[in-house]
This record gives sequence, structure tokens and C-alpha cells, in this order.
Amino acid sequence: MNLRKTISFSFICATILLCLCRYRVKASSSNGNVSVERNVRLVDFYDKNQVSKGFVLVYINGTWGTICNQAWGRADSEVTCFELGFSGAVLTDHGSYKPHPDNILYDVRCVGNETSILDCPSSDVDEGGDCWAPSKAYAFCTNYTIRLTEAHFPGGGRVEVFYLGSWRPVCSDHWDLSGGHVACGELGLGTALDVDHSFISLEEMEGYILNDVRCNGSESRILDCLGSTFSIGKCNSTRSARVRCSDGGELSFCGCNTGKECYTLVRCVKFAL
Repeated sequence: MNLRKTISFSFICATILLCLCRYRVKASSSNGNVSVERNVRLVDFYDKNQVSKGFVLVYINGTWGTICNQAWGRADSEVTCFELGFSGAVLTDHGSYKPHPDNILYDVRCVGNETSILDCPSSDVDEGGDCWAPSKAYAFCTNYTIRLTEAHFPGGGRVEVFYLGSWRPVCSDHWDLSGGHVACGELGLGTALDVDHSFISLEEMEGYILNDVRCNGSESRILDCLGSTFSIGKCNSTRSARVRCSDGGELSFCGCNTGKECYTLVRCVKFAL
């Protein structure tokens, strides 16, 4: 009888403990804390979890560790952001990160088609080590698209990229026909016939601008062009890039948010009655 009571008591305790463990997992998922089901997360300088930008931590051997920024580039950032549910990443300046006592992942070199940052080639994992470099890997994730506004002629307009919740101008520094080809191709508007520029307002100069765009014409997206970086107010010419594409396409109000029509990747959805 006592044995049965002991077994029953043990079973009840085990059941309660299992429920508590499950509850903690659910709670950690619902209150914004990191779930170990995901191999990567972003944190700020104080190790607080961030949604779209921050230093990259990876889950290795049962603990979280940092990634050295040697060879860290756009492909590595994009794989990280894809894993976090974003459509892409942009290059941006970042600062140093205090030494992290746990695992260090060295020399990560992603191709760009990996589904997890841990699938990317890397040289070594050093448990309890630290980078010799002053900075750790940093990712800036975003969901972006592209549009042409101020369309004075078919298939043409001012090039803008959606970034951090707003449409941003593209600085005309280094803007040429190769960049125009990339913009037109990304929008499905053929190739560039010519490129031009227009003024950037003072208000826009106080916000983020896509600058230093150096395309060779073979890229599939403006953000794939060499040097493409978002910076606040950095545009020597103070002029924005414009292009005229070979395909006039179809103007749309969808995705414009200006009260005027524009060329955009966002298409209107029509419902039949």
C-alpha cells in the first residue's frame, strides 16, 4: 500500500514537473524571450534581444556564442536574416561588442543559399574563446522593395527603396546606366534607356539614404550592388537617382503611399464580385 502511494506520489510529481517545464517553454516563447528552437538571435551591446538588428549570437553545444567578423559580409547577414524571417539584409556600420565568454564561431563564409547560419562554412568553434578583431558579426535585417516615383514619362522615375518602414531615396553619387539596368530589371521594366537625377529634400537628407551604389549591371537587385549602404544624410551630390526603363509597364497606386501612381513591385489585387 505504501509502495503504491509512493509510486502515485512520484508519478504526480513527475507530471507536475513536466507541465512546469512545458509552461516555461511556452512562456519564454510568448514573452519575447529566445527559444532554443532557433539557432540564431540578435542582441544589443547589453545582450538584450533585438528584432531586426544587432550582434549575431548562435546556439552551439548547448549555449549561445558570438561570431567573429572576419570575412563577415552581405551573404552571411542575409542568411542570418532569412533564418529570422526577413526578406533580406543591408550593410551598415556597426560598433564593437564586449567579449562574450562562451563559444566563438570563426571565419563564417556563407554562399547565400543556406537555410541556417550554422550551415555556412566556418573554420572553427572555440569554446570560451574570443575574437582578436575589435568587432563581432552584426546583422541589419529588413523587408524591402523598390519603386519609381515622380514618373514624368512611361517607365521612368525617381528610384526609391523601402527601408525601416519608409521609402528612401538613392543617392546619385556613382549612379550610372549600369545601376539603371539593375533598377529596371528588378522592377521587371526591361533595361535602362538613360539615367538622370533630381534634388533630395532637406527633410530626406536628415534620414537614411542609400548611397555609394556601384553596380556592374549584372546584379538582380540594387542592394546587391557593390557599396550599397544606408547612411543618414550621406550624399555628396545631394541629388537622387532617376532612370527611364525600356518597358513602360503599368502604373499602380499599390505600394506607393504618396497619393500618386508609381512603378512598384507591389501589385494591386483585384477581387471578382
